Amino acid sequence: MEAQLSLGEALLAQGEVEEARETFESAELALRPAKADDCQAARAEAGAGYALATLGASAAAIERLERAVSRPLDGCPEVRLAALLSLGERLHAEERHAEATDVFGQAARLAERLERRSEAGFSALGLGRAALALGRPAEAIAPLEAAVRAFEGRERETKRAKVALAAALWRQGRERDRARALASELGIPVAGLESGALPSVP
Repeated sequence: MEAQLSLGEALLAQGEVEEARETFESAELALRPAKADDCQAARAEAGAGYALATLGASAAAIERLERAVSRPLDGCPEVRLAALLSLGERLHAEERHAEATDVFGQAARLAERLERRSEAGFSALGLGRAALALGRPAEAIAPLEAAVRAFEGRERETKRAKVALAAALWRQGRERDRARALASELGIPVAGLESGALPSVP
């Protein structure tokens, strides 16, 4: 079973998404018995969920990811963390922002406990973007600042966090000079910070 799960993960990394989905769903079926290893079952469910999301089947992806994170995964917290981050992203994409906030909060606490800096950054970015989408820019600032710190040395992720931070500062209304400075640094128009979708990162 480990070989099959590793194959699915390798196929995902190579962009062979349909083949990865088939591999993970085959593993899911094999792991259905009640005494199946929860960590392996969660890897299969999370892998299938990620593949389904990439293929545009968002509802099915969320169902798989929710199943994965509901399992007792004390022996493999990194599996739970990856599934939580994927689930949070799917919920955010479906504009289920309150649910995404709860999921990203769980991910942030687990990432801190595991001392996983990159995952802590993605959790914080998710929390900040969800707060922005809920119309709470003041609540978005602290997690987005944390995301910028966590992503130090990772250019693309840092830019994503800074774009969201600039929008939060602008929409909050009390730190617009700082928002303008960030927008200038990123090469994005201030008008793009006003509302709606965030400017894309080149």
